[in-house]
Amino acid sequence: MEISNAYDKYYSMKHLTVLLTIVFISLISSPSWSETIGNLVKRNDLYYKKFTNVPFTGEISEEKYKGHFKDGLKNGSWQYYTESEQLEREESWKDGVREGRWAFYRKDGSLERSGNVKNDKQEGTWEQYSKDGQLSSLENYKNGAKHGVWKYFLQGKLLALITYKDGVEHGLYEEYDMSTYKLIVTKTFKNGKLVE
Repeated sequence: MEISNAYDKYYSMKHLTVLLTIVFISLISSPSWSETIGNLVKRNDLYYKKFTNVPFTGEISEEKYKGHFKDGLKNGSWQYYTESEQLEREESWKDGVREGRWAFYRKDGSLERSGNVKNDKQEGTWEQYSKDGQLSSLENYKNGAKHGVWKYFLQGKLLALITYKDGVEHGLYEEYDMSTYKLIVTKTFKNGKLVE
C-alpha cells in the first residue's frame, strides 16, 4: 500500500509538471499578450479592453497598427500601415500626448515629411521631401506656430525663404527665379505687415 501511494504521488507530480510546462508554453506563445484595436473601447479619453473597467496596458499588434498602451493611454512608438502592409506613418506618444518624432511616408515607402512634436504641438525643424527624395522644404515651429526661417527648394536649389515669428511673417522674405535660381524679390515683414 505504501508503494502504491508513493507510485501515485510520483506520477501525480510528473503529470502536474507536464501540465504546468504546457500551460507556461501556451502563455508565452499566446496572442493574448497583444490585442487588436477592435478589442478595445474608448471611454473618457482612455482605452479599455472590452467588458472591463481597468484601463488597458499592453501591445496592439495587427495589420494596420502596432503600438503600446499604458494605463489606457498611447505610449511610445506607434506605426500605421496601409492595406498592402506599407509603413504609412510613425508616431511617438507619452501618456496619451503626441511627443517625439513623427514621420509620414508615401505609398511607395519614401519619406514625405518628418519632424518633432512636443506637448502635442509641432516643435523645431520639420523636413518635407519631393517624390524623388530631394528636400523640398525646411519648416520651423515653436509651440505649434510657424517660427523662424522657412526654406523652399526645387531640385536642391533655394526657391524661397520666409521668416516667421509666432505664426506671422516677421523678418526677411526672399524669392528666387525657378529657372536661374537667382534672387528676384527681397522684402521685410514686421508682425505680418510689409515694411520694405
